Amino acid sequence: MSASTALSTTTSRVKRSLNVLEVNRPETKFGDFIDSVIMGQPNGRRAARRAFRRTKSQIRTGNQPYYVIVAPGPTTSGKSELAYRIAEFIHENRAAVLKIDGSEYMEKYNLSKLTGASPNLAGYTNRKEKDYVPPKPDEKDTYAELSQHNLTWSRRGSRKNVTIVLIDEWDKGCVEFNNILLSIFRDGKYTLGNGEIVDFSNCIFILTANIGSSAVEEAQNHIGIGFGHGGVAKGITDDEADKIINDHLKKFAPPEFRARVEENGEIVIFHKLTDEQIAKICELKVSELCSVVEKEAKIIVNVDEAARKWLLKESGTVAKLNGAVTTYITDVLDNELIKGDIREGQTVTVTHVDGEAGLSFDVEYDVQSLITDTSSDAVKAFLAEADAELTHICDTAGQQPGAQVPAEVVEQLRQKAAGARSDNPTGVTTGSTTDGATVDATVKAVKPLKQPFTIQFQAANLEALGQQRQAVYQALASNPNTVMVKGELTYNEPFIAAFVVQSTLEDMAAIAAKFQFAHVHIVGGALS
Repeated sequence: MSASTALSTTTSRVKRSLNVLEVNRPETKFGDFIDSVIMGQPNGRRAARRAFRRTKSQIRTGNQPYYVIVAPGPTTSGKSELAYRIAEFIHENRAAVLKIDGSEYMEKYNLSKLTGASPNLAGYTNRKEKDYVPPKPDEKDTYAELSQHNLTWSRRGSRKNVTIVLIDEWDKGCVEFNNILLSIFRDGKYTLGNGEIVDFSNCIFILTANIGSSAVEEAQNHIGIGFGHGGVAKGITDDEADKIINDHLKKFAPPEFRARVEENGEIVIFHKLTDEQIAKICELKVSELCSVVEKEAKIIVNVDEAARKWLLKESGTVAKLNGAVTTYITDVLDNELIKGDIREGQTVTVTHVDGEAGLSFDVEYDVQSLITDTSSDAVKAFLAEADAELTHICDTAGQQPGAQVPAEVVEQLRQKAAGARSDNPTGVTTGSTTDGATVDATVKAVKPLKQPFTIQFQAANLEALGQQRQAVYQALASNPNTVMVKGELTYNEPFIAAFVVQSTLEDMAAIAAKFQFAHVHIVGGALS
């Protein structure tokens, strides 16, 4: 061995197994979102995750669209909703979707609206002409639905380079319509009538259809006529429904089309939603409505379980559920906001009372006393101001304090002290009345605190409304603590009457209890 020993280093290679079942963080976040907004349809949610992963690909090859999902199934099962929810997550706007209705292209001659008119045909646009004015970024290009401009426009200003294309009622389109889609799925590009080449490589396509749904429903009804063992109604399974739909799909779409879809996407059959899933959708719709109201109107809305059960009972289907939430909650809240009976910062509780035909709305708010200061200094200051006012009135009337003051002057002073000063806990009068009764300049007993109220009620006809109005009017007029401000009456349907008064909480609570048909409101909220 030589005197100097050479040091050598060795490199060892190790192997580590990858956990391919672990999902990346962006896709996990997306999956959690989709699972929370799409009820049921596990295959559809799984397909959405695959489509989302493609949008994050760093080793992508080819120019085909990101993903193609063909979604046949019954109406209101979540097919179109899947497209809107993907857009909501990616672009933070569920409207960021380029929607194309297949029923508009049942006839071949309508295809020019989709791909643009060719030269020498009506609607042709030559974009190379000097006088050509391109559409604005926030305007849709009317030349062709599938223009490059519309792919960008549909994102609604989002910087994410992903376009969601929803082909709704795909099965209604003509054969040529499907041939256009086939070309796009195969090449990722398409040439419009004016020569513009559109790139669809950054698109997710979702094609919805009702193919075979009527046959599934017919089979379900046919088998469900009788009862199986144990008295339980027998129906077809999801696998049997899938077979029926697949058979119809094979007859409708040629093998080449189906092969192209399955090469860069998949066919996902949606199933009819169960009652439990519809109930979850109701929870979701109500929750989203509450979030919108809180964000836009700064109003907190709580819809309790009784109200949600009533909505489900009134609707029964997802389509009717959307309408029920809008009609029975959104429209009512809009009306109250316009009226001013609900204001920013208040909390509205929506419930349902057994036997009633609609929902009940209660508003919670803080009623702050009009009395702001009850210190002795404030009382003294008020007395001094009242005395000065009395002296001014007496001088104007040619009288002296303590002398005979005209009744109208005393009444003016009383109204000023008791009405305009209703925010003060004291009732102060000074001077003497015309009949000789002396009113000392002392602090009288505290008068009941008055605040503004409105009393509204509605009747089936004008005669009934008049009777109700007279009864309420007499009760208000006989109340010493109530000052009538004005009254209103409509002589055309709907027959509504209203009073605006200054009164006390206690007296208005008594009015509300006595006249069940009347709604009493104070400073923007219903009297509890």
